[in-house]
Amino acid sequence: YYYYICERKLWMFSKGLGTETNSEKVLVGQLLHRFSYPRETKREVLIDGVIAIDVVKGKEIVEVKTSSKLEKASMMQVAYYLYYLESKGIKLKGELRFPKEKKRTEVILDENLRQNLKEAIENIKKIKSMEKPPKVSKIHGICRSCAYHDFCWAGEE
Repeated sequence: YYYYICERKLWMFSKGLGTETNSEKVLVGQLLHRFSYPRETKREVLIDGVIAIDVVKGKEIVEVKTSSKLEKASMMQVAYYLYYLESKGIKLKGELRFPKEKKRTEVILDENLRQNLKEAIENIKKIKSMEKPPKVSKIHGICRSCAYHDFCWAGEE
């Protein structure tokens, strides 16, 4: 998910620099997850300590998001979950749900997505192995509300 938003954020998170526990946006997302779809019985499913699926419903996994603003990143997150499960012999479909917007988007792992994921995984490995974080770059609509804003922009604005 972070790879498709900001490589610097990905690097910091991978190094355990998790400031997001203090983020209001993260708290809102956690509350949305907790109280959305209460009738679903398979929620917050952790697999191999690698992926955490919000909802498993039959032959489908569901990821719940507060907003569709970062829909591509969210879609790639679900695609990765499908890819990971497929590597374990489990073929499912995916769906993104944006309850506040009453919007749903289906995610099907096709060859194009599979190839994009393979490339992303290689790039993620490179970013995580970097000694220093990638250079800071302002991403319109993202930086101001990011939990890492102060870390990246101290003395810059």
